Amino acid sequence: MERFKNPTAYLIILGTILCLSFVTYYHYKPSALKIPLKDIDKHLAYQKEKGIESLEEYKQLLEFYPNSFEANYLLAKFYSNNQSKISSVNSNDVEKLLLKSWEVNSNFFDSNFMLAQIYYDKDEISKAEKFIKLAESVGGNNKGVGDLKSKIDDVILLTMVKDSVLHRYTNDVRKSLYTAQELYSYYTFVGYNEYYHSYIQNMVEDLDHISLRFDKLEYNGKIVRTSDIKKEYQGCLDKIIEKKKQNEIDRQISDICGLQPQKEFLTNRLSLKFRLIDIYPVEQLGNCKYSWHVEFYDTYGRLNNYRMTTGVNRDKIGIEVFEVYKLY
Repeated sequence: MERFKNPTAYLIILGTILCLSFVTYYHYKPSALKIPLKDIDKHLAYQKEKGIESLEEYKQLLEFYPNSFEANYLLAKFYSNNQSKISSVNSNDVEKLLLKSWEVNSNFFDSNFMLAQIYYDKDEISKAEKFIKLAESVGGNNKGVGDLKSKIDDVILLTMVKDSVLHRYTNDVRKSLYTAQELYSYYTFVGYNEYYHSYIQNMVEDLDHISLRFDKLEYNGKIVRTSDIKKEYQGCLDKIIEKKKQNEIDRQISDICGLQPQKEFLTNRLSLKFRLIDIYPVEQLGNCKYSWHVEFYDTYGRLNNYRMTTGVNRDKIGIEVFEVYKLY
């Protein structure tokens, strides 16, 4: 201090320099408030660069411009990108800010798209459909829009299927059908029926699809689990399929149960090794079972007379020779 003839002047100059330094620093220091609101891309880049540190800046920006669609959108975007870091923020906060932004400017693509995503996640599909259509109209062809629109369309389709299933299920319940056995008894009272098979199978397939989105269905004020409904229809379908298989087996057995098919079987089998002279039925021993008298020459030219019994093997679904003994 002794070097200076006027210490007071020195202090004044030093203070002035420091003040100018602070002013210069804060003038050039990056801040959300210094980025024009219309430069949304710059704001988003700034948010990404600064991260959670810029939260207060965007809150302050909204305080300064509460009716700006940009300010509302930018804070909503910040919240959306940083929800895991801000425990006090949830999708409802984002939704409110986006709706305020949308009220001011309904032609901004990202607000419409984000709202569509929020309502899709909340299962408010009619709202999601509204906003994805708006996003599509202002954003043109966009893969994100296309993917989300496809998901929303799928839910709309599933909802239609759900309503159809619910109507059919309610109709069945009104007929006092509550279990797989009762469903089976009702729909197969005249045996296997292709129409009812198709009906029950469609119910199971539809319930497979809607269970991916709807865990429960409501009818007449009652809540029913989709999985429980499917279980009953699946049980009925299993019984119908088993009945169809049994009917097919019965049909095949019926075709070989008669006298003529079994005579042809025995004739063809013996003719492979012997010269057959005569074969005729002796008696019917039971259901699909016959006794035959058979006369033939063996490979040595000797005459043989046999009694043979043929019948149906239900396990193998074929004709077999069960008993053979020589007469003389």
